[in-house]
Amino acid sequence: MSEGRQTNRHLDELIDEITVDFYDDEQLQGVENASDEDASFPVSGTVVGERVDIVQIGQGDGRRELIATRRRAGRRYETALLGISDIRADPPGC
Repeated sequence: MSEGRQTNRHLDELIDEITVDFYDDEQLQGVENASDEDASFPVSGTVVGERVDIVQIGQGDGRRELIATRRRAGRRYETALLGISDIRADPPGC
């Protein structure tokens, strides 16, 4: 198994803690709530090899996934959160 696909026990525990009171589709709302309350934006990440700043995480247009609003070169874009790699949050736990 590649390093990127290995289980991150700390991340799994954090997700379980965030979504404990939410079921099915509500779990996305739990993650969105946690990012609103606890994350410090912007954070940097990479999309197709280019560095970007993530300025918000939430649900978008009724899709069943989390959407990251990102900024690059003065413009804002929406991208599936799973499409962003190498997210560097400070502090790392946020």
